[in-house]
Amino acid sequence: MQKTSNKPKNKGETKVATRKLLTEDQLKKFLIDSLSSDCDPKTILNKLAELTAEIRSDKKMTKNRTKEVQEEFKSAMPIVALETHYLAAESVGDRYRTFLIQFANDITEEYDCQTPSERTLAESIAMSYGRILELSSTFSISHRLDYLSSEKNGYYGMIAKELDRAHRQFTSGLLVLKQMKSPNLEIKIKAQTAFVAQNQQVNATSPEPSAGNAQTVYENVETK
Repeated sequence: MQKTSNKPKNKGETKVATRKLLTEDQLKKFLIDSLSSDCDPKTILNKLAELTAEIRSDKKMTKNRTKEVQEEFKSAMPIVALETHYLAAESVGDRYRTFLIQFANDITEEYDCQTPSERTLAESIAMSYGRILELSSTFSISHRLDYLSSEKNGYYGMIAKELDRAHRQFTSGLLVLKQMKSPNLEIKIKAQTAFVAQNQQVNATSPEPSAGNAQTVYENVETK
């Protein structure tokens, strides 16, 4: 019969405990909830909330502390850029920035842009039109030069291409926004034979209706 030993374990021996590893989803949730970076909007807003609370409690702040508060506000401004359009305004020169912000606000109000995708389209339209004005002014100024050269002609060609590109971006963005805000068109057709296709013209005719079998005649129906 084998005897069991009651001797104590050596000091070098360690007891290995079984540990339950986190799953992949649990690790992702831990990273999202626990870790943050300096560019995380939540981190910036939390720090800004602490600073504003400090400002309200202590109005006498040092010069370095005031500069720190200004930097935090500057870091927080891009978080609300879709409402203020400040980042979009930086795409043009100083002269056109006020106009771009106002135009973006007007487009947003005109088409009742509520979702982020609609607001970004409104900004894109305003940015394109701001570049149209800026490029048109640049072309007008350079066109007043009296001399001709290959460099000047190349510069004209570059501005003309960029101006044409800005026009296409403006019209395409405006068209997409109109389509997004337009209600879907529903057509119900009752006929023995009907051919309906996308972006095609359909000419459907039926025999003249008789007294016992009334039919509706559809001619030149265009669906888009």
